[in-house]
Amino acid sequence: MDKFKQTVRMVWAAMFAALGIYAFVLYRTAASAPPDAPAWAFSADPLTLAMGALAAVGALASILAPPWFLAQGAAARTRPDWQPPPANPQMPDIAPELQQLIPVIMMGFVFAELPAVAGLVLGFTHHSLAPYLPFGGLAAVLMALQYPSSDRIETKLRTLRGG
Repeated sequence: MDKFKQTVRMVWAAMFAALGIYAFVLYRTAASAPPDAPAWAFSADPLTLAMGALAAVGALASILAPPWFLAQGAAARTRPDWQPPPANPQMPDIAPELQQLIPVIMMGFVFAELPAVAGLVLGFTHHSLAPYLPFGGLAAVLMALQYPSSDRIETKLRTLRGG
């Protein structure tokens, strides 16, 4: 279980670090913006609205989707025809039950990072770091909420087991 926790935390750390990398890349590219590029301001243009909607969907999904999928896995275990999943030969050190947690945990990470990607798109299209900041900030909060602490991993495992 310790190797599993360590691996999940390394993935989380890499995805969290990506938020800062996005900001750095936008900061560097904003310096090469055309001199006549207008300053970016929040507006109701279609791209900003679409990226805002995408960020909102990602934020909600990062909070709601993992528990729903865990509950579905727990419900599947109550069926009479349920059988334990086979071990994945590519991950011999990780128990099959823990292997079932991997997609659920990663789903939370990916959806939590989605607002940052939306902000990155806005930052590139507007040649500015400014549009990224609120989206990146939201993603940082969501990623912090997804941190795979021992308690959270064990709670998810108990939920998957139906307990």
